Amino acid sequence: MNRVWTGIRANVSTFLRTPLNVVLALLLPIVVIEGWGQAMAGLPSMPTVEAIPIEL
Repeated sequence: MNRVWTGIRANVSTFLRTPLNVVLALLLPIVVIEGWGQAMAGLPSMPTVEAIPIEL
């Protein structure tokens, strides 16, 4: 089990050593979520369109 943690620690430290990885890991989810929200806000609301589940 100790070998597993050693490998995990080595990979995490390698990942954190590269600043671009850290920036992308922190900022990319925020940018994607905000972009999705802006895209959804730009769509018109369609009150006449209903999603009716198909019953089999």
